[in-house]
Amino acid sequence: MENYTPYLKLNVLLAMFYLSSYRNVLRGELTLQLRFLIMPSSKTTDALETPESREAAEQSDKFDILASEVLGIDHPLPMAMMSAVHQYLMAKHEAIPTFRNFEEYIKYRVIHIGSRADFNLSTLTLLVCILMNIPIGFEDLGKIHHITQPLDEYFALCNDYFSYWKEKEDTRGGEYPSAVTFLMKTQDISEDVALEIIKEKMIALEETHYSALRNSMAENTLSLEQQRFIHYLQLAQGGAHAFNCTAYRYNLDAAKRVNTKLETKRYVIWMRSSVHGKDFVFICVKNHCPKVQMPN
Repeated sequence: MENYTPYLKLNVLLAMFYLSSYRNVLRGELTLQLRFLIMPSSKTTDALETPESREAAEQSDKFDILASEVLGIDHPLPMAMMSAVHQYLMAKHEAIPTFRNFEEYIKYRVIHIGSRADFNLSTLTLLVCILMNIPIGFEDLGKIHHITQPLDEYFALCNDYFSYWKEKEDTRGGEYPSAVTFLMKTQDISEDVALEIIKEKMIALEETHYSALRNSMAENTLSLEQQRFIHYLQLAQGGAHAFNCTAYRYNLDAAKRVNTKLETKRYVIWMRSSVHGKDFVFICVKNHCPKVQMPN
């Protein structure tokens, strides 16, 4: 049986980065070293040791050990994952920059999703590839960036679109990171107009993704590993869309009903399984239907 211990260690490393990122990033102790992204020791000689600093130092030592062990993973993607973690941590605590247009804001939003930073869709898919030992390299991922990037942007906008009313209620109309509030502020438009713009942008991104995928499939330029990565990315996007438009924390109308069916008033979601050699997951956001329909 294959030994999955190295992959579990990588998962633990990512969790540790997430749990203790706040203190270490604010202290300026997260550095990109030549050999790997690790958390350097937080011990200093010019400051009094406190229980907090001692705890941080012990945590940093654990990072050093885990990062060194992850280097031994026989997989081409650990460095890509650590690079993504580094982006995630930096975005979580950086001041929000000034954007010249909506397109720049979306690209920022891909890394910094929601009121808290989250891993983007491709990063989560990378983790799946590592855990499932799919041998896809960083260079191979770069070759399909034009196919995957639209789904990353879709993922960010999907979160903002469906969470707007809930976030507005939670903050009592206050400002918070959102593509909706960005459009309202920069273009001086109403929330309804901003939401419509975002919906149309999501549709355009979906069409861009599938157009690029169809062209690459027709040209027979995708390796099996690249196809599998794209498929997992689509599965993740389908699940994220279904969650965003039906979860109680997003959909206020759904929260008022006790219903086990997957329902949405905005979109009909078609999800096809490629297990039977059919289509990839396809999300149709153009139609209006009271409930999700699953094809035969």
